[in-house]
Amino acid sequence: MTLCFYCSSVFESRSFTAREMMFGTRERFEYAQCPKCKSCILITPLDSFDLSSHYPRNYYSFSEETIRKSNLKSFLIERRGNYLFGKNNIFGLVMYFLKPAAHLLNLKSYGINVENTILDVGTGSGAFLSMMRENGFRKLFGCDPYIAKSISKPDIEIKKCSIEEMAGSYNFIFFNHSFEHLINPSRSLASARHLQQSGDSCIIRIPTTSSLAFERYGTNWVQLDPPRHISIPSREGMRSLATSVGYRLEDMIDDSGAFQFWGSEQYIKDIPLNADNSYWKNPKGSIFSQSEIDRFEREAKQANILKKGDQTAFVLRAV
Repeated sequence: MTLCFYCSSVFESRSFTAREMMFGTRERFEYAQCPKCKSCILITPLDSFDLSSHYPRNYYSFSEETIRKSNLKSFLIERRGNYLFGKNNIFGLVMYFLKPAAHLLNLKSYGINVENTILDVGTGSGAFLSMMRENGFRKLFGCDPYIAKSISKPDIEIKKCSIEEMAGSYNFIFFNHSFEHLINPSRSLASARHLQQSGDSCIIRIPTTSSLAFERYGTNWVQLDPPRHISIPSREGMRSLATSVGYRLEDMIDDSGAFQFWGSEQYIKDIPLNADNSYWKNPKGSIFSQSEIDRFEREAKQANILKKGDQTAFVLRAV
Protein backbone atom coordinates (compact mmCIF):
# COMPACT_ATOMS: atom_id res chain seq x y z
CA MET A 1 0.00 0.00 0.00
CA THR A 2 1.23 3.49 -0.87
CA LEU A 3 0.18 6.82 0.66
CA CYS A 4 0.06 9.78 -1.73
CA PHE A 5 1.75 12.80 -0.16
CA TYR A 6 -0.43 15.13 -2.22
CA CYS A 7 -4.03 13.93 -2.07
CA SER A 8 -3.65 11.52 0.90
CA SER A 9 -5.04 8.59 -1.09
CA VAL A 10 -4.00 5.12 -0.02
CA PHE A 11 -3.62 2.83 -3.02
CA GLU A 12 -2.18 -0.44 -4.23
CA SER A 13 1.02 0.65 -5.96
CA ARG A 14 1.61 -0.36 -9.56
CA SER A 15 5.28 0.44 -9.73
CA PHE A 16 7.52 1.30 -12.65
CA THR A 17 11.30 1.34 -12.79
CA ALA A 18 13.45 4.37 -13.57
CA ARG A 19 17.25 4.64 -13.80
CA GLU A 20 19.64 7.16 -12.25
CA MET A 21 20.97 8.98 -15.31
CA MET A 22 22.23 12.37 -14.15
CA PHE A 23 25.59 10.87 -13.15
CA GLY A 24 25.11 7.69 -15.16
CA THR A 25 25.13 5.10 -12.36
CA ARG A 26 22.04 3.51 -13.97
CA GLU A 27 20.94 2.28 -10.55
CA ARG A 28 17.27 1.32 -10.65
CA PHE A 29 14.53 2.74 -8.45
CA GLU A 30 10.82 2.03 -8.16
CA TYR A 31 8.13 4.71 -8.47
CA ALA A 32 4.34 4.59 -8.30
CA GLN A 33 1.77 6.97 -9.75
CA CYS A 34 -1.28 7.84 -7.67
CA PRO A 35 -4.37 6.72 -9.61
CA LYS A 36 -6.40 9.62 -8.17
CA CYS A 37 -4.25 12.74 -8.58
CA LYS A 38 -1.52 11.29 -10.90
CA SER A 39 1.42 12.46 -8.76
CA CYS A 40 4.51 10.20 -8.73
CA ILE A 41 6.20 8.90 -5.57
CA LEU A 42 9.47 7.02 -4.99
CA ILE A 43 8.57 3.73 -3.32
CA THR A 44 12.05 2.20 -3.08
CA PRO A 45 12.61 2.41 0.71
CA LEU A 46 14.95 5.28 1.57
CA ASP A 47 16.75 3.14 4.16
CA SER A 48 17.71 0.64 1.44
CA PHE A 49 20.33 2.98 -0.10
CA ASP A 50 22.46 5.98 0.84
CA LEU A 51 20.54 9.02 -0.40
CA SER A 52 23.38 11.41 0.47
CA SER A 53 25.68 9.62 -1.97
CA HIS A 54 23.43 10.86 -4.79
CA TYR A 55 24.32 14.47 -3.89
CA PRO A 56 28.07 14.57 -4.64
CA ARG A 57 30.00 17.79 -4.17
CA ASN A 58 29.71 18.52 -7.91
CA TYR A 59 25.90 18.47 -7.69
CA TYR A 60 24.83 21.68 -9.43
CA SER A 61 23.10 23.39 -6.49
CA PHE A 62 26.26 23.19 -4.36
CA SER A 63 28.32 25.23 -6.80
CA GLU A 64 29.80 28.38 -5.25
CA GLU A 65 31.07 29.81 -8.51
CA THR A 66 30.44 33.54 -8.73
CA ILE A 67 30.97 36.06 -11.50
CA ARG A 68 32.72 39.21 -10.33
CA LYS A 69 31.00 42.42 -11.38
CA SER A 70 32.41 45.93 -11.48
CA ASN A 71 31.18 48.42 -8.89
CA LEU A 72 29.31 50.29 -11.62
CA LYS A 73 27.59 47.17 -12.93
CA SER A 74 26.63 46.10 -9.39
CA PHE A 75 25.24 49.58 -8.75
CA LEU A 76 23.12 49.50 -11.91
CA ILE A 77 21.82 45.95 -11.28
CA GLU A 78 20.75 46.90 -7.77
CA ARG A 79 19.00 50.03 -9.01
CA ARG A 80 17.16 47.97 -11.63
CA GLY A 81 16.01 45.62 -8.87
CA ASN A 82 14.91 48.54 -6.73
CA TYR A 83 12.93 49.95 -9.66
CA LEU A 84 11.21 46.64 -10.38
CA PHE A 85 10.49 45.75 -6.78
CA GLY A 86 9.14 48.91 -5.21
CA LYS A 87 11.67 51.77 -5.20
CA ASN A 88 11.44 54.05 -8.24
CA ASN A 89 14.70 55.56 -9.47
CA ILE A 90 15.94 56.91 -12.81
CA PHE A 91 18.95 54.58 -13.08
CA GLY A 92 16.74 51.55 -12.51
CA LEU A 93 14.22 52.76 -15.09
CA VAL A 94 16.96 53.10 -17.74
CA MET A 95 18.46 49.68 -16.87
CA TYR A 96 15.05 48.04 -17.02
CA PHE A 97 14.43 49.27 -20.57
CA LEU A 98 17.96 48.39 -21.68
CA LYS A 99 18.12 44.96 -19.99
CA PRO A 100 14.73 43.90 -18.57
CA ALA A 101 15.90 40.36 -17.46
CA ALA A 102 13.13 37.76 -17.84
CA HIS A 103 13.89 36.04 -14.52
CA LEU A 104 13.20 39.30 -12.68
CA LEU A 105 9.89 39.76 -14.47
CA ASN A 106 8.87 36.30 -13.24
CA LEU A 107 9.69 37.37 -9.68
CA LYS A 108 7.76 40.59 -10.11
CA SER A 109 4.68 38.62 -11.14
CA TYR A 110 4.60 37.07 -7.65
CA GLY A 111 3.99 40.52 -6.10
CA ILE A 112 7.30 40.64 -4.25
CA ASN A 113 9.10 43.83 -3.13
CA VAL A 114 12.53 44.66 -1.71
CA GLU A 115 11.17 45.18 1.82
CA ASN A 116 9.92 41.58 2.07
CA THR A 117 11.55 38.93 4.23
CA ILE A 118 12.56 35.96 2.05
CA LEU A 119 13.26 32.31 2.93
CA ASP A 120 14.70 29.97 0.28
CA VAL A 121 14.27 26.30 1.22
CA GLY A 122 16.89 23.88 -0.12
CA THR A 123 19.02 26.82 -1.16
CA GLY A 124 22.33 24.97 -1.62
CA SER A 125 25.19 27.46 -1.63
CA GLY A 126 22.69 30.33 -1.91
CA ALA A 127 22.83 31.27 -5.60
CA PHE A 128 19.17 32.38 -5.62
CA LEU A 129 19.61 34.47 -2.49
CA SER A 130 22.77 36.07 -3.89
CA MET A 131 20.84 37.02 -7.03
CA MET A 132 18.12 38.54 -4.84
CA ARG A 133 20.70 40.53 -2.87
CA GLU A 134 22.31 42.03 -5.96
CA ASN A 135 18.85 43.20 -7.00
CA GLY A 136 18.28 45.14 -3.78
CA PHE A 137 16.80 42.63 -1.31
CA ARG A 138 18.33 42.63 2.18
CA LYS A 139 16.22 40.34 4.41
CA LEU A 140 17.38 37.03 3.02
CA PHE A 141 17.43 33.62 4.71
CA GLY A 142 17.94 30.05 3.57
CA CYS A 143 18.04 26.48 4.85
CA ASP A 144 19.44 23.26 3.44
CA PRO A 145 20.26 20.04 5.34
CA TYR A 146 22.70 18.85 2.66
CA ILE A 147 25.22 21.72 2.70
CA ALA A 148 28.52 21.17 4.51
CA LYS A 149 27.95 23.93 7.08
CA SER A 150 25.88 27.04 7.75
CA ILE A 151 26.75 30.09 5.63
CA SER A 152 26.77 33.75 6.62
CA LYS A 153 27.13 36.50 4.01
CA PRO A 154 26.19 40.20 4.03
CA ASP A 155 22.36 40.30 4.31
CA ILE A 156 22.16 36.49 3.84
CA GLU A 157 21.94 33.80 6.53
CA ILE A 158 21.80 30.14 5.48
CA LYS A 159 21.33 27.40 8.08
CA LYS A 160 22.30 23.78 7.69
CA CYS A 161 18.90 22.40 8.65
CA SER A 162 15.48 21.42 7.32
CA ILE A 163 12.51 23.77 7.15
CA GLU A 164 10.98 21.90 10.09
CA GLU A 165 13.82 23.32 12.23
CA MET A 166 13.41 26.93 11.09
CA ALA A 167 11.84 29.73 13.14
CA GLY A 168 10.73 33.28 12.32
CA SER A 169 8.20 34.80 9.96
CA TYR A 170 8.64 35.22 6.18
CA ASN A 171 6.60 37.16 3.63
CA PHE A 172 7.78 34.86 0.83
CA ILE A 173 8.99 31.27 1.08
CA PHE A 174 10.58 29.79 -2.03
CA PHE A 175 11.12 26.15 -2.91
CA ASN A 176 13.25 26.53 -6.06
CA HIS A 177 13.39 22.95 -7.34
CA SER A 178 13.85 21.63 -3.82
CA PHE A 179 10.31 20.48 -2.96
CA GLU A 180 10.68 17.33 -5.07
CA HIS A 181 13.69 16.37 -2.91
CA LEU A 182 11.80 16.42 0.38
CA ILE A 183 11.31 13.17 2.28
CA ASN A 184 7.86 14.26 3.48
CA PRO A 185 6.54 17.16 1.35
CA SER A 186 3.21 17.40 3.16
CA ARG A 187 4.94 17.84 6.53
CA SER A 188 7.40 20.36 5.06
CA LEU A 189 4.67 22.46 3.45
CA ALA A 190 2.76 22.49 6.75
CA SER A 191 5.97 23.74 8.40
CA ALA A 192 6.22 26.50 5.79
CA ARG A 193 2.65 27.56 6.54
CA HIS A 194 3.50 27.89 10.25
CA LEU A 195 6.24 30.38 9.29
CA GLN A 196 3.82 32.68 7.45
CA GLN A 197 0.96 35.03 8.20
CA SER A 198 -2.31 35.19 6.30
CA GLY A 199 -1.68 36.85 2.93
CA ASP A 200 1.97 35.74 2.70
CA SER A 201 3.09 33.72 -0.33
CA CYS A 202 4.84 30.43 -0.94
CA ILE A 203 6.33 29.81 -4.40
CA ILE A 204 7.08 26.20 -5.35
CA ARG A 205 9.01 25.80 -8.60
CA ILE A 206 8.96 22.11 -9.41
CA PRO A 207 8.58 19.53 -12.21
CA THR A 208 5.05 18.23 -12.70
CA THR A 209 3.64 15.00 -14.07
CA SER A 210 0.83 17.05 -15.64
CA SER A 211 3.03 17.67 -18.67
CA LEU A 212 3.56 16.76 -22.28
CA ALA A 213 7.11 15.54 -21.52
CA PHE A 214 6.04 13.00 -18.89
CA GLU A 215 3.22 11.78 -21.12
CA ARG A 216 5.69 11.35 -24.01
CA TYR A 217 8.77 9.93 -22.28
CA GLY A 218 7.50 8.14 -19.17
CA THR A 219 10.39 6.46 -17.33
CA ASN A 220 12.90 8.30 -19.57
CA TRP A 221 11.57 11.73 -18.59
CA VAL A 222 14.68 13.65 -17.58
CA GLN A 223 12.97 15.38 -14.64
CA LEU A 224 11.96 12.13 -12.96
CA ASP A 225 15.61 12.14 -11.78
CA PRO A 226 15.69 9.12 -9.45
CA PRO A 227 16.33 8.87 -6.57
CA ARG A 228 16.81 12.59 -5.82
CA HIS A 229 13.24 13.41 -6.80
CA ILE A 230 11.33 11.63 -4.07
CA SER A 231 7.94 12.87 -5.25
CA ILE A 232 6.67 14.85 -8.23
CA PRO A 233 3.19 16.34 -8.04
CA SER A 234 0.50 16.69 -10.61
CA ARG A 235 -1.22 20.05 -10.79
CA GLU A 236 -4.29 18.67 -9.05
CA GLY A 237 -2.12 16.98 -6.44
CA MET A 238 -0.43 20.25 -5.51
CA ARG A 239 -3.78 22.02 -5.28
CA SER A 240 -5.04 19.34 -2.90
CA LEU A 241 -1.94 19.46 -0.69
CA ALA A 242 -1.91 23.27 -0.55
CA THR A 243 -5.54 23.37 0.57
CA SER A 244 -4.98 20.75 3.25
CA VAL A 245 -2.29 22.78 5.06
CA GLY A 246 -3.82 26.25 4.82
CA TYR A 247 -2.82 27.67 1.44
CA ARG A 248 -4.83 28.61 -1.65
CA LEU A 249 -3.37 27.81 -5.07
CA GLU A 250 -3.55 31.18 -6.86
CA ASP A 251 -1.61 30.57 -10.05
CA MET A 252 0.58 28.19 -12.02
CA ILE A 253 3.29 29.85 -14.12
CA ASP A 254 4.90 27.35 -16.49
CA ASP A 255 8.59 28.04 -17.12
CA SER A 256 9.85 24.84 -18.75
CA GLY A 257 12.44 24.88 -21.53
CA ALA A 258 14.03 22.70 -24.18
CA PHE A 259 15.78 20.62 -21.48
CA GLN A 260 12.64 18.52 -21.01
CA PHE A 261 12.99 17.27 -24.58
CA TRP A 262 16.72 17.00 -25.28
CA GLY A 263 17.42 15.58 -21.81
CA SER A 264 14.76 12.89 -22.24
CA GLU A 265 15.88 12.10 -25.79
CA GLN A 266 19.40 11.55 -24.44
CA TYR A 267 18.12 9.14 -21.78
CA ILE A 268 16.31 7.11 -24.44
CA LYS A 269 19.73 6.75 -26.13
CA ASP A 270 21.42 5.89 -22.79
CA ILE A 271 23.37 9.17 -22.63
CA PRO A 272 23.68 10.45 -19.01
CA LEU A 273 23.29 14.14 -18.30
CA ASN A 274 26.93 14.45 -17.24
CA ALA A 275 28.35 12.40 -20.12
CA ASP A 276 31.06 13.96 -22.29
CA ASN A 277 28.70 13.93 -25.29
CA SER A 278 25.74 15.37 -23.37
CA TYR A 279 24.27 18.65 -24.54
CA TRP A 280 24.50 19.71 -20.89
CA LYS A 281 28.32 19.54 -20.94
CA ASN A 282 29.25 19.75 -24.60
CA PRO A 283 26.59 21.26 -26.92
CA LYS A 284 28.80 21.07 -30.01
CA GLY A 285 29.73 17.45 -29.33
CA SER A 286 26.18 16.31 -28.59
CA ILE A 287 23.82 14.34 -30.81
CA PHE A 288 21.63 17.38 -31.52
CA SER A 289 21.81 19.89 -34.32
CA GLN A 290 21.00 23.53 -33.62
CA SER A 291 17.79 23.19 -35.62
CA GLU A 292 16.68 20.36 -33.31
CA ILE A 293 17.40 22.47 -30.21
CA ASP A 294 15.47 25.36 -31.77
CA ARG A 295 12.54 23.02 -32.38
CA PHE A 296 12.64 21.86 -28.76
CA GLU A 297 12.61 25.51 -27.62
CA ARG A 298 9.54 26.26 -29.74
CA GLU A 299 7.78 23.16 -28.46
CA ALA A 300 8.56 24.14 -24.86
CA LYS A 301 7.10 27.62 -25.32
CA GLN A 302 3.92 26.15 -26.77
CA ALA A 303 3.66 23.63 -23.90
CA ASN A 304 3.98 26.46 -21.37
CA ILE A 305 1.18 28.41 -23.04
CA LEU A 306 -1.06 25.33 -22.89
CA LYS A 307 -0.15 24.67 -19.23
CA LYS A 308 1.55 21.45 -20.34
CA GLY A 309 5.15 22.41 -19.54
CA ASP A 310 7.06 19.94 -17.43
CA GLN A 311 7.85 22.45 -14.69
CA THR A 312 5.81 25.23 -13.17
CA ALA A 313 5.80 27.76 -10.36
CA PHE A 314 2.89 27.01 -8.04
CA VAL A 315 1.95 30.32 -6.40
CA LEU A 316 0.33 29.64 -3.01
CA ARG A 317 -1.31 32.21 -0.74
CA ALA A 318 -1.59 31.65 3.02
CA VAL A 319 -5.22 31.83 4.14
